[in-house]
Amino acid sequence: MKKSNRNYDFTKIIKPEHAGKWVALNTEQTKVIGYSDTYKALRDEVGKDGVVFMKAQREGVSYAY
Repeated sequence: MKKSNRNYDFTKIIKPEHAGKWVALNTEQTKVIGYSDTYKALRDEVGKDGVVFMKAQREGVSYAY
């Protein structure tokens, strides 16, 4: 797997209904292909090949790493 130093701006694709949920993105990380309250439910719905999973922040929460 190739490591990327690219910083992604998800503000255009992560919507308020995704807040606090697991989100599945296409491999280019430009489109939401599904979301769910649990990772397992989302994985079962969209599969795991060619998908990037992430947990969307709740509104008003910020963090740095």
